[in-house]
Amino acid sequence: MVDAIKDSITSFASLSTDEVKAARENAYAISEHALWNNFIVYYFQAYDMALQKAKQRMDGNEKR
Repeated sequence: MVDAIKDSITSFASLSTDEVKAARENAYAISEHALWNNFIVYYFQAYDMALQKAKQRMDGNEKR
């Protein structure tokens, strides 16, 4: 793992100014997709599913 990190840093350090700029722009574009407001809908869906499954388990335990 350490070698992979070293290789990534070495590779990035050898990039030209234009390549660094392009890498930064790509990183920014990727980070836009990872914003919380893009994932909150899925979080709420997963939370709702978890609540429904917990309720089913609780309902099943009450019948015993």
